[in-house]
Amino acid sequence: MSRSSHRLLATALFTIGPLAGAAFGQGLVAPPTPTVTVSSETASTSQYGIKAIDGVVDGWPGDYTKEWATFGQLAGAWIKLSWTSPVQISRVILYDRPNLTDQVLAGNLTFSDGSSVSVGTLPNAAQGLLVSFAAKTVTWLQFTVTKAQGQNIGLAEIQFYGPSSQTPSGVIAKTLKGQSCSRLLAPDGGLPC
Repeated sequence: MSRSSHRLLATALFTIGPLAGAAFGQGLVAPPTPTVTVSSETASTSQYGIKAIDGVVDGWPGDYTKEWATFGQLAGAWIKLSWTSPVQISRVILYDRPNLTDQVLAGNLTFSDGSSVSVGTLPNAAQGLLVSFAAKTVTWLQFTVTKAQGQNIGLAEIQFYGPSSQTPSGVIAKTLKGQSCSRLLAPDGGLPC
């Protein structure tokens, strides 16, 4: 594709995208991309903390470069997402690493407003656990593992959602790839949609 074709495609998507979103009653204004900090990461295999927000739910035994894995940590491991300006969040989806050895058994989500939410066992094999709560306006959120098994705990992906008028961050790529809601589990084990 030529350079001018790329510009034309980008212009078309920029123009048509908001119109299509408005037609379906969805805003296309996503929160800004957060800065990611972690307790540790396995740099030798490119399993960096930033991979937990890359829009791809994958990892070892698949593409291990698409997940965050700690360097020998279990309980006490954490990942923190920070924004330069406040964002509204009402749901978080946590995806455990897809291997069957390392599993988050419990954790806590903490927020810059001082609140926290307990999180139970993440479904193994990279299925998402939906954690819903009253909308919060925050500048950071942190997920801390309090109980785990394996050798190198981490996440395949962490997604955050705002109020219904706000486009979920990190979901657009998955939607375009055809991810269905059947990959998500609500805290009661049922499907959220």
